[in-house]
Amino acid sequence: MEKYYLKSAWQDHWEEVTQEQFIQAERAAGFYPKHGCGSVATAGFSGGSVMGMVVYGKPSNSRNS
Repeated sequence: MEKYYLKSAWQDHWEEVTQEQFIQAERAAGFYPKHGCGSVATAGFSGGSVMGMVVYGKPSNSRNS
């Protein structure tokens, strides 16, 4: 499971966003996926005043935490 986060230079925290919002931000920063590699270009990027990151992992089960 992936979670997508964006952060502007003036923010002090990461904001969880949808995959579509993440893709839109990375395209605006100049990052595009290679042909056949899926719709997300990077696992993390920094361009202009926006940073993005993808966190990969299994969903947590709060009853087992």
